[in-house]
Amino acid sequence: MLSTPIKGCQLTRLGCVDYLLVASPEFSRHYFPNGISADSLRKARGIAFDHKDNMHTRYIQQHFSLMQGEYPLHAVRSSDAFVTIAKHGAAHCLVPKTQIKPELATGELVHICKDHVITETLYWQHWILLKGVYKDVSDAIIAHAQEVLD
Repeated sequence: MLSTPIKGCQLTRLGCVDYLLVASPEFSRHYFPNGISADSLRKARGIAFDHKDNMHTRYIQQHFSLMQGEYPLHAVRSSDAFVTIAKHGAAHCLVPKTQIKPELATGELVHICKDHVITETLYWQHWILLKGVYKDVSDAIIAHAQEVLD
C-alpha cells in the first residue's frame, strides 16, 4: 500500500479494495442486537492478522473511539482463517469484500457496520528494467488486478 516507488522500482496502481467489518448472523445477533457500538465492541471478540496489523485497530478507533486494549482482539495469521472463524461465530473481523463475496451472498457473513468501509489503494512495485518472463508475469498481475479491483 506504499504509494511511492522504492529506489530502482516502478509503481503501478492496481486498484482499490474495500474492507468490511463482518461476522456471522448469530454472532451479530448475540453481540450487536441493538447495533454496533463502543459498548458492544468491548464484549465482542475481534480478530486481526497480528500485532503489526493496525487496520482493525484504526477502524475501531476512528469509528468507535476505542483504543487497542479496550476491547478483545486476537491475532490470527491467516486471512482465510479470519473468514472461517467469523463464519463459525467466534469473532468479528475486517476482511476485503472481494474475499468474502460468496459468504455475503449466502448470508453466512453479514456486514455489521454498513456505515463504515475502509478503502485501500493497492500498488505493484517492480523493477524498472524488468525483462522476459518476469515482465510477462508482472504485466499479467497488473492486468488481472486492474480488471478485478475497483
